[in-house]
Amino acid sequence: MGFELFEGSLQGITGKFYESEVFDDLPEEEVEKYSQNFPPLKKQRYPGQWD
Repeated sequence: MGFELFEGSLQGITGKFYESEVFDDLPEEEVEKYSQNFPPLKKQRYPGQWD
C-alpha cells in the first residue's frame, strides 16, 4: 500500500507490495516482551491490529 504525501505524487508509479510472512503469526505476548527492551512509548491501537 502506498499513501500519497501530496495529490498526484504516485501518478505513474506501479508495483506490488508483499508483506513478510513473519507478520502472519506474531504473538502479541512476545511483541510486548520484546518492547520492554526499549524506552516506554504511548501504546496506540488501530483497526485490524491483533484481531
